[in-house]
Amino acid sequence: MQIKVALLSGKVATLQLPAESQILELSSKAQEQLHVTIKDLVTAQGQLLDRFQTLDEAGLEDGDTVSATVRRATLVSKMGAAAFALLRDDGSVVTWGDPSSGGRSTAVKEQLQDIHDVVASDGAFAAVRTDGRVVTWGDPDFGGDSKDVQQHLTRVVKVVASTYAFAAIRSDGSVVTWGVSYPGGDSRAVQAQLRHVRHIVASSYSFAAVRADGTVVTWGSKAPDIKCEDRQAQLQDVQDIVASHNAFAALRSDGKVVIWGDYRFGAHDDMQNALTGVTQIAASQRAFAATRVDGSVITWGVAEYGGDSSSVQEQLKDVKKVVGSQYAFAAILGDGKVVTWGQPGSGGDSTSVQPQLREVLHVTAARKAFAALRADGSVVSWGHWESGGLQEDSLTDVVEIAASSNAFAALRVDGTVVTWGSASFGGDSSAVQDEFNELNAPKVRRAYTFKRKFSDM
Repeated sequence: MQIKVALLSGKVATLQLPAESQILELSSKAQEQLHVTIKDLVTAQGQLLDRFQTLDEAGLEDGDTVSATVRRATLVSKMGAAAFALLRDDGSVVTWGDPSSGGRSTAVKEQLQDIHDVVASDGAFAAVRTDGRVVTWGDPDFGGDSKDVQQHLTRVVKVVASTYAFAAIRSDGSVVTWGVSYPGGDSRAVQAQLRHVRHIVASSYSFAAVRADGTVVTWGSKAPDIKCEDRQAQLQDVQDIVASHNAFAALRSDGKVVIWGDYRFGAHDDMQNALTGVTQIAASQRAFAATRVDGSVITWGVAEYGGDSSSVQEQLKDVKKVVGSQYAFAAILGDGKVVTWGQPGSGGDSTSVQPQLREVLHVTAARKAFAALRADGSVVSWGHWESGGLQEDSLTDVVEIAASSNAFAALRVDGTVVTWGSASFGGDSSAVQDEFNELNAPKVRRAYTFKRKFSDM
């Protein structure tokens, strides 16, 4: 069978492979010809190819052309985490931040090669290798130890993390979980239902899996409200799910939203009738914000966490994207401006930087601060200084920003990484300087850090 693999640049590799060859082999051989590291292959119809399927199983035919996405360096952390990982374009990984929370990865360094993806819980990391195996490190109480399920962690295509646990989706749509039992590390009660899973979302203490038929399965938190049994009739044709600390909002293909979970964290049933024509949903710790097809936004939940947007409602027009921190929201408008609401000192008030919030492409949230990436590659941050809201150095040529609980990391076009915020949460990357040098990689530069540890973050 002849298959062509094309890059966006127009360069094409033409390969001859048996129909029973895996997509993984097609990708590997294309890499050799194209002299790039391929992350994924995509069909002409936009379907992401499962690298563990055969060419025949994937529906490829002789003469077909597939597109390749090239692996680029990417930063990994999450709101709640205390460390960062940089997945480099060669598939290796560099980590920094709190050593016990995954900032030190020396114990698994030899295994961190040919990595396809990296995911963070609040105190550990899980790396998915291209061969479908999984490597974990960090605090065992946050999922850093996966030895009890390693024999099942094969042909893994995606991993999702809650605060204390991980869930891995395998190529056949089955799910493997590990970590602390009650926040989702133990999925035995629903294991028979975890089939044909295509997507998983995590709240702090539970998981929700969307199956191929659009139905939903939940497990984790001991709180009875987190179960969705009484919502199953409504949970049909689900396209996406978003979670607050302990509640879920599911977006259906018809633009309606189904809410369940703990009322204190935004599970307000009385909002469902008003939630129509929704295109996307964002969450803070205790509130949600839904963007409608007309670009307007409707919010609900605890007012102090962004559940009340009445003070900026007139500005929330032509909204393209909403991002939630723990206590506030930031909306990117069609003209590149940004509107914020929620707790003023935790990012809800962006008055001091409003003149700079122009031509914004992306916004990233730490717990109490935001950082915006502008079209010219510059960065604007605001919010509580303990969370990285105070940025003194001028950042240019930035292509990506990631956030932990109380720090930010920016990846620049030349491959350098700049960090700021609390040193205890990854704001100090100087410890990996030598490691980057040994790898002949661009240097990591520390912008500035705060040495104090904020135990209440």
